[in-house]
Amino acid sequence: MSKTQKTEATVPNTEVAEMQKASDENLFAAECHEAAARCHRAAAESLRQHDTAGALESAAQAHLRCNDAFTATIAAHKLTAGDCC
Repeated sequence: MSKTQKTEATVPNTEVAEMQKASDENLFAAECHEAAARCHRAAAESLRQHDTAGALESAAQAHLRCNDAFTATIAAHKLTAGDCC
């Protein structure tokens, strides 16, 4: 029996499902952070090209993605913290 099989065999299915949900939330948060970084880079490039409107739009999109990332991060932490918090 592999180490993974041993772990899955000793962890109740509900815990495995919660760990998977937390993993999914963390991955979503990472994707949101990457999207926010792309938006920030686009805002910086717009400013270099003296496109203030484009920079503001990109910055606004970056902040929306940051909000999504923050929400997903909090959800992941709540899933992994369980009832302690």
